[in-house]
This record gives sequence, structure tokens and C-alpha cells, in this order.
Amino acid sequence: MPEPVSWWPPAIGWWLVPVVLVVLYLAYRLVAGMTRRFVRKRRLRRQALAELAAIEEAFDASGDAAATMERVSVLLRRVAMTVSAERRLAGRAGQGWVEWLRRSGPRGLDGAALDALAAAPYRRAPAVEVRPVLHTARDWITHALERGGAPS
Repeated sequence: MPEPVSWWPPAIGWWLVPVVLVVLYLAYRLVAGMTRRFVRKRRLRRQALAELAAIEEAFDASGDAAATMERVSVLLRRVAMTVSAERRLAGRAGQGWVEWLRRSGPRGLDGAALDALAAAPYRRAPAVEVRPVLHTARDWITHALERGGAPS
């Protein structure tokens, strides 16, 4: 009689089963993580743009440019702190804040609107055109939350 077939070493198929399972698990984790990030950015973009629309409606109702500029600046700072890994972002103000927005925003961002945004908190009654600032903020938010990575 021939020797009974040993259970060790297993056939090549049994060696491949754990390898295939590990590869499938890692692929699942990768796709799930990318999907979560995409859904989170889409939700954040929708919320930020809705808040910007509310700011615009409040400006239409009151005409208060100073309050509008302050609310837009706060919204942009919140979005920036959410999507950026830069730790010193919260302390930026004035021209440093505007330069960061320019660097991290899309090309062709309205520089005059950003300068007005930086100067408005220091003026009692800012004489600025609010519409270009709102448009620039909308462009920046959309850009920051559509990119593959966070602004730097």
C-alpha cells in the first residue's frame, strides 16, 4: 500500500487563500477610506456653501457690509482649518491670512476682494463691494473642498 497522503504541506491553493483574503481586505479598506473622504468633503462643501448663501441673504436683508465681511472671514477660516493640516493657520491675520488664501485657492482668485476681506475688520464702516468678496469666497470654498488634497 502507498503511504497515506499527508495534510502537511498543503497544496498551493491553500497558500493562496490567505494571500487573496488579505489583498481583498486591504483593497476594501482603501476604497472605503477614499469613499468616506469623498463623502465628507462633499458634505462639508454643501454645508459651507449653504452657510455662505445664508450670509448673502442676510446681507441682502440688512446691507451691513461690516458684519458680512466678518462672517465671510470666519467661514473661510473654519473651512481652512477643517481641510488644512497647517497648525499655525488659526493665528494668521491680515495680509498673512490673505496670502495663504491666495496660495491655497484657485488661480485667478480676485485679489482686490481678498484685500478688502483682510482690511474690513479694521474699518468702522467698510466701503467695499461685498458681492466680489462673496463670489471669491464661493470660489475658494469650492476649490478647497474639491481638490484631492487639502490646501497647503
